[in-house]
Amino acid sequence: ATITSATRTQVSVIVPYGATTGPVSVTAFGLTGQGPSFTVTAPVSSTNQPSSASVFIDATAVGGGTPLSFGNVDDASAMVQLPFAFSLFSKAYLSGTPIAICTNGWISLDGFSRPEYQNGPIPGTTVQRPNGSVGSIPPALVAPFFGNLFIQGQGGVSTLTLGTAPNRQFIVEWNDMGIEDSNFNDVGAAVTFEAILYEGSNDIQFIYQSLSGPMSNGLGA
Repeated sequence: ATITSATRTQVSVIVPYGATTGPVSVTAFGLTGQGPSFTVTAPVSSTNQPSSASVFIDATAVGGGTPLSFGNVDDASAMVQLPFAFSLFSKAYLSGTPIAICTNGWISLDGFSRPEYQNGPIPGTTVQRPNGSVGSIPPALVAPFFGNLFIQGQGGVSTLTLGTAPNRQFIVEWNDMGIEDSNFNDVGAAVTFEAILYEGSNDIQFIYQSLSGPMSNGLGA
């Protein structure tokens, strides 16, 4: 179980995926303490799910979103906090967890902030870049369009939280992003897309508003 806080008399953890009702044991420095029976309560099923009729949501400042600030327009990342608890596969993330959002079209719920531009096969942890160097595939990866992108024109990356608990949606929008080839040349493309995380159901939805120009079909993403 992932520990969230600990004192000399109390340890708080996230109930791990697959946990079942039964006695609890705590081990520290080679000593194990047996606790009472712990009851695992199944969460209530959530109806907060994507609709087949979903449309693109404007998460820019015009639509009420918050633009993210980056050190530069190419290969940069920013840290934000999850607005609600969310689970990805077997790992749970509490509300307020710092996550990383990269200009290169991906999110790392583990807060991996190195702005990797080279995607690779998953599952995996490393990737060979065209120049021969080795990059790192971000952990806890959510990647609607993982490529060598950059912010162009009036574009940017922004976030927006909609709805009320326990049915909120967290939206990350990449607006008017350009694409670079393996030689870091602008290919003349423009892509606008978003990832939406759904509270409760832990669903993830990708929506693409516009994709134009070379490599915009996602062939290299």
